[in-house]
Amino acid sequence: MTTSSRQVSFAVDGSTLTGIIREPESHRGLGALLLHPHPLYGGTMDDVVTLSIERCLLRLGVATMRFNFRGAVSAPTYRGVAGAIDDALAAESVLKSQTAIERVGIVGYSFGGSVALHVAALKSSEFLCTVSASYDIAAEVGDVAERLASLHCPVLLIHGSADSVVPVEDLDRIRSFIQSGSVATVVVEGAGHFYHRGLHNLEAAVTDFVSRLVMNDNH
Repeated sequence: MTTSSRQVSFAVDGSTLTGIIREPESHRGLGALLLHPHPLYGGTMDDVVTLSIERCLLRLGVATMRFNFRGAVSAPTYRGVAGAIDDALAAESVLKSQTAIERVGIVGYSFGGSVALHVAALKSSEFLCTVSASYDIAAEVGDVAERLASLHCPVLLIHGSADSVVPVEDLDRIRSFIQSGSVATVVVEGAGHFYHRGLHNLEAAVTDFVSRLVMNDNH
């Protein structure tokens, strides 16, 4: 499938952020915003797991946008979880304004997953997928339990069973607050936080989840 790719830039509170929008030639009017790991610990939009998920989505005909949070390029610009939420909300507006995409899901890995929990609730997203999200990081801002309870979109929570950075118990804690009837959880056996093992299983879980959404669109 032919895919177009273009770089975009946008401003958030005086900082200029950059991102990449990719659109399959025959996209389905569905897009996904990809949120990367912690910008102060080497996380960028070019993270291996983030790129792997992007490829899965593009194969399914879903347009994507990934971008660098404040702090990824210049550490002093980092504005915490609250700032990252603002970054993601601005990026979603860019994705919609620069494409014909009106329906956007949120996909986040690690720190990005924690941010995604907030963004999906605030924007009534089309779907939410988190990979190794930290409850404690999500809880740094606002009432995360209340926001999780307000989610109504399909949700997929993925975590590695051998994660030594964010314990797998965080998956159950996050799940316990979500009242949406459409929640799937996947524990990737033997996978650590960086998915050196189990990346294929992660990709399969994302593909299965999103392909079901795409199939429902066709009926």
